[in-house]
Amino acid sequence: MSAAETPNPAPHPVQSTAQPAPPAPGPNVKKEKKAKAVDNEPKAPLELNPPPDFFDHRIQIYEKFKKEYDEFVAGESPLLHN
Repeated sequence: MSAAETPNPAPHPVQSTAQPAPPAPGPNVKKEKKAKAVDNEPKAPLELNPPPDFFDHRIQIYEKFKKEYDEFVAGESPLLHN
């Protein structure tokens, strides 16, 4: 039997139920944004009052290491920094 002589072929077992997509709406129209209220005052204080006790300790540590580093850099040859 040739292809022309075959009886009606069986329908495809999977049928699509998809619908065509609806047409796209016109050009994009941006919605107006509502104006936000401007609040210039911070909601929380920007500085701790009184400052925590560990602040002084951390500042002392920083100053100690900064001094040691400055002495170390001053003792090096300037040619190494090029």
